[in-house]
Amino acid sequence: MKERIIFAPRANGTELLKSMALYGINSFNTRICGAAELARLALMRLGVSIAENLVSAKEEVGIVAEAVIGEP
Repeated sequence: MKERIIFAPRANGTELLKSMALYGINSFNTRICGAAELARLALMRLGVSIAENLVSAKEEVGIVAEAVIGEP
């Protein structure tokens, strides 16, 4: 059975699933992920064990902002 993963940083997953159900969109087997959760899920499916949090949500924004400095 396929799993649908929706990448939606900073979204409230529960509220998004409720809204989808309200408008008749099937939300069975759907997962709402931010960047850190999606990375953790990908690593776990590859068999890499993660024992601690990689980056907090606040640090994530700072790292991405620093990475895109100078990009057009």
